[in-house]
Order: sequence, then C-alpha cells, then structure tokens
Amino acid sequence: MSGYSNARAMRALIKASLQAILKSPSAIVFSIAFPLIFILVFGLLGSSNRSSSFHVAVTPGSDTTNGLYKVLHSMPVLVWETGDTAAVHQMLKEGDIIATVGITQNTDSTKPRYSVVLNAATPQMMKAPQLQGIITAVAQSMDP
Repeated sequence: MSGYSNARAMRALIKASLQAILKSPSAIVFSIAFPLIFILVFGLLGSSNRSSSFHVAVTPGSDTTNGLYKVLHSMPVLVWETGDTAAVHQMLKEGDIIATVGITQNTDSTKPRYSVVLNAATPQMMKAPQLQGIITAVAQSMDP
C-alpha cells in the first residue's frame, strides 16, 4: 500500500505547470520577455542626470567676495551661469536657471553670518527646495 505524499503531489503539479508554460510560445513571451521589456523601457525613461546639477546665477549687485560664495562656487553640484542683469532675468524667465542667489555678509556679530536670498524661476520651482537645502547646509556648516 503506497501512501499519499504532499511533496510528490506538489512536484507533479509544478512539473505539469512548467511543461504547459514551455509548450506555449505566447506564454513564454508574456511571462518573461514582456515584463523585461517594460522594466527596460521605464527604467531608461526615469534615468536622467538633469537633477544632479543645479544651474544658478548670482543676483546682480551681490557680494561675490565673501566665503560662502566661494564655497558654493566651488561645489560641482552648482553650475554658475554668468551674464548682465537682462541676460540673468531672461535665463530665469525661460527656466534655463533654477534661481538667482543673492549673498550678503552680515556686518554685525550676530548669527547667521550670511543672508541668502533666492529668487526662483517658475518653471524650475520644484527644484528650489533642494537648492535651498544645499545652500542652508553649507551656510550652517560655515557658522562656528
């Protein structure tokens, strides 16, 4: 008398299912190839390096000799655009730059040492909080 084995029954079901899948070419395509194509297509759509750098410009008339400006200017994540007042405003209006950055050093001994004014562009408004976070972190690290 042979006993019933759950393990053997499970193996038989798995074997029959795999054989049924492998006999049908459309089942192979829709269970393996189709999901892989979707993963590749949507993975390539989402991988853009535009968010890894921020294009900014100095507010016309801003102090570019202070320490905070020098540190921010040396950061590779910030790409500084140059131009006269009209060119900077045009770049801001068209969304070529995220914001203009105005930096002034406070003359009294109170904290913070620097005052930073960001004028963000409407088309790039979603990136402004990230830029503000970067500038705030750098400014706070410079305050002893």
